[in-house]
Amino acid sequence: TNEESILDGVEDTYGTPYIVSSAPLAVVEGELYEYLLRVEDVDSDYSSLSIELVDGPNWLVAGDMVVSGVAPYESGGTFQYTVRVSDGTNSSSQKNYILVTKVDE
Repeated sequence: TNEESILDGVEDTYGTPYIVSSAPLAVVEGELYEYLLRVEDVDSDYSSLSIELVDGPNWLVAGDMVVSGVAPYESGGTFQYTVRVSDGTNSSSQKNYILVTKVDE
């Protein structure tokens, strides 16, 4: 029935961890970019969640619910990255953009 297919869709997303925070939008080259993720997951302990940098500039790293890195000098511009959170069974992703501004010399 139609009601069953609606409930199937709800059951499919139940327990999926998702990122509820917003990433910082900008950083000055040569300075630390740091994004502490806040994640919600109704069926997993926070300590069992992991994050992974799916794509992005090579100066970013992900671990312990933090995406961070130092934007190199002469790297001004806009960068895109995607971070994925997983509970070992389910996962979701968030796409973000960083504006790296040049240092005034």
